[in-house]
Amino acid sequence: MANKYDPFIKKHLGIDFQEVPFDDLSISTATMDVRMHEHTELRYETLFRKLPVVPKESYSDAFKWPAGTIFAAKFEDQVRGSPPAGGSSVAFKNSTMIWMWLEEKWVNVKISSNNLHITGCKKVEHAAETARHLQLHIQHLVGVSSSSPIEPTEFYSKWPYGRRIDVCMINFNFKLGVALDLPKFDAFIAENFGQAVFSSYDQNIHGTSMPLKCPVLSVTYTVNDNGQISMCTKEADVEKSYANVCNGYNVFYVIAHAFNDSLR
Repeated sequence: MANKYDPFIKKHLGIDFQEVPFDDLSISTATMDVRMHEHTELRYETLFRKLPVVPKESYSDAFKWPAGTIFAAKFEDQVRGSPPAGGSSVAFKNSTMIWMWLEEKWVNVKISSNNLHITGCKKVEHAAETARHLQLHIQHLVGVSSSSPIEPTEFYSKWPYGRRIDVCMINFNFKLGVALDLPKFDAFIAENFGQAVFSSYDQNIHGTSMPLKCPVLSVTYTVNDNGQISMCTKEADVEKSYANVCNGYNVFYVIAHAFNDSLR
């Protein structure tokens, strides 16, 4: 199926564009922002004190707990519960951090006054699910305590919880299945595809990995000499962000294929 980047790829890469399978390419890391309705104020310090957190002595297996369960919360140097192994130890100012379980994986949520910054998502729906569970927690707090400092505003009684979901960053990891000679690969790109992609690769500085950018697609790559590729895009629009990564994958596929042919 043709897309608007076909002419770009044909012009700069000198090869007819052919769609390559993308089904097996999965998100390794996604960082997403859920923006609140205008004039919304989440009282993150109050949420730190009142959100239901599973006591650390009460759980041993997250899979046994329902989606939306909060296992830890952190505000400045105060911690409730127990963050999962590998959980961030960073304390952010003007926010509360929580660790939430979603069926089969963890997400980390930094709650500020009008924003949820969610990491650990595998797909956009995870961000929406996280926001929904947090909304239910807040609604419960409002309902069980008339003295709660969390005001039961109209905002808390509606879904969707966020005004919109902005993708701050999506990383896709994939493997070529073959090792790369980075100096040769860098020289090949500079000679053949310099108008489409460019690299600031320096063998003495970068060693085993090569930075690569495709400006037109707003995509950056980290190319490792073992054939592992990390591809990143930053776009506010979810669909455009995903499209950038799909097209960025195809661009790299074409370049890698041409490089492999040049070695024969």
